[in-house]
Amino acid sequence: MSNRATVLYDAPGPRARNLYRFASLVVAALMVAIGYVIYRALDEKGQLTAAKWDPFLESTSWTTYLIPGIRGTLIAAAMSIVFALILGSAWVSADSPSTTSFGRFAASSSNCSEQYRF
Repeated sequence: MSNRATVLYDAPGPRARNLYRFASLVVAALMVAIGYVIYRALDEKGQLTAAKWDPFLESTSWTTYLIPGIRGTLIAAAMSIVFALILGSAWVSADSPSTTSFGRFAASSSNCSEQYRF
């Protein structure tokens, strides 16, 4: 770790570095404990036997189900990112006053309680 101070924050002192190390150890121990609990639960129900994982070793499972599913998920994610960029930057920013007005109108005309009205 560098001893230089940055513009955004001061470099941590010896107590803070010790606290960060301790917190890191506690989080690592918790993650190992949670992983062990998950492992035990799966092992007790027989989910980690070789018979359960054999379909992942067959090529037809990969070519028929897994790879097309992963491809479809990535395509859907890419399309949603593109549409979010287009709609988020052009439509919402240009039309934010009327979007806000519609939200106020919808809240005031519905039967929601007073605490949820704008």
